[in-house]
Amino acid sequence: MNTNKKEIIIIVISVLIFAYVTSFSSLSLNKFIISCLFAAIILLTNIFAKKLMAWKRGYSAETNFWHMQRYGIYPQNKFKHPAPLGVILPIIFSIISLGGIKFLALTETKIEKTKARTKYRFLYEERDVWRILGCGVLANLVLTILGLYLNLPELAKYSAYFAFWNMLPISQLDGNKMLFSSKLVWLILTILSVLFLLVVM
Repeated sequence: MNTNKKEIIIIVISVLIFAYVTSFSSLSLNKFIISCLFAAIILLTNIFAKKLMAWKRGYSAETNFWHMQRYGIYPQNKFKHPAPLGVILPIIFSIISLGGIKFLALTETKIEKTKARTKYRFLYEERDVWRILGCGVLANLVLTILGLYLNLPELAKYSAYFAFWNMLPISQLDGNKMLFSSKLVWLILTILSVLFLLVVM
């Protein structure tokens, strides 16, 4: 379950953006610090769960900013450099909506076989994709329950928000990868995410 320097930087920036989005409507230093703490717990819970399952299945799971490179159906329709939507869109939505829209689709996950799995010629299995990514969503939903139990409504709410936004079946988000891996699992987790979201709203 290795984490490189680039990934650590991405996680730190993601925590700051997460905190900015969730504290935008009532921004203050104290509010931002508390939001950073909750953001770190939510993001690290998601990331650790995926890394743990990936490690158990013989893969690596690397966190990156959600990005988009292709914008059309043809191979030549792509940006010269990937557009970091996970950085741009949350900030834009916060400013335009004056903090009303908590857009928390920040990261994507790159899953690759480890050397051990390649050595023993284990195949890359599509079912492993939903197992790994689904663990991240389930971990956030469990964290939502824990937040409600501990009377930490903001932790519960934003953990549910994060799970919901990441289930969107677009671009390189975890939800889109799960959809192509297993439509049934994606549907079940999406319904669960929506139900949890309704509970905490």
